[in-house]
Amino acid sequence: MAIGKVKSKDIMKAIKERRSVRAFDRSKKVSKAQIEAILEAGTLAPSARNTQPWVFYVAESAEAKAKIIECMSAHNQWAKESSALIVLMADKRNAYRAEEKRYYIDIGLCLENMLLEVVNQGLGACPCSAFDANALAEKLVLPNHLEPLVIIPIGYE
Repeated sequence: MAIGKVKSKDIMKAIKERRSVRAFDRSKKVSKAQIEAILEAGTLAPSARNTQPWVFYVAESAEAKAKIIECMSAHNQWAKESSALIVLMADKRNAYRAEEKRYYIDIGLCLENMLLEVVNQGLGACPCSAFDANALAEKLVLPNHLEPLVIIPIGYE
C-alpha cells in the first residue's frame, strides 16, 4: 500500500494555527461528529509496539463536566465554559513498559493529533495537566489500570 502524500503547507498551516484557547462561546455547542473526529485523530497516533494505550472519557453535560472541573486547579476553572471536556487516559495494561511510564510519549502523540483535529474542526482547546488525578479517578470511578493524564476543554471561541 502506498502512503498518500499530504501537502506540507496544509500540515504546517494546522500546526501554526493551533494555539491554547481558554475562552469559549457558550452559545455554540460542539457536535457529536466533531468530537468523534477529534477522538479518531487521537486513535491514529503512533504508539510503541502499536499498543495504543489511550482511553477517552467525554463529558458534555453540566453535571459530568462539574465532576471533572472540581478536580482541576483553581487557575483552570475557565474550563467550565467549554462545550465539552475530554479526559485522555492511559490504560497501563496495554502500555509498553508501563513501569517506566513510556506510555507518556504515546499519550503525547495522541494529544497532538487531537489538538490538530480541533483546529481542523474550527474549534479551540487547551490541554490541562494541573488537576488531582487521584480525585478525578475516584469521581469517575476508574479502575486502577487507567491513569488520567490530560484534560482537554474544547469549544468554539
